[in-house]
Amino acid sequence: MDLLILDPRGAGGWLRTVSALLHRKGDGRQGAGQPEFHTFRRAEFTFDAPEPREIDGDPVGTGTRLSVEVVPGALTVLVPNRES
Repeated sequence: MDLLILDPRGAGGWLRTVSALLHRKGDGRQGAGQPEFHTFRRAEFTFDAPEPREIDGDPVGTGTRLSVEVVPGALTVLVPNRES
């Protein structure tokens, strides 16, 4: 599972975030206020205050805890036949 953590805070923050994503280097370095990228199979997050949360772009409500796990084989993906 890939995780992207964003905290843009306002229009200027979104501009900096988009710029950081477009000019991202593969060296793994992160600065203050920069998007964070992580990869894992299972994770639990605890927040000090209720936060809006999303899983795969879908809102899952506001809360102080989020648990996510990758379950191999749990998702069936159908793709069109290229021969037709």
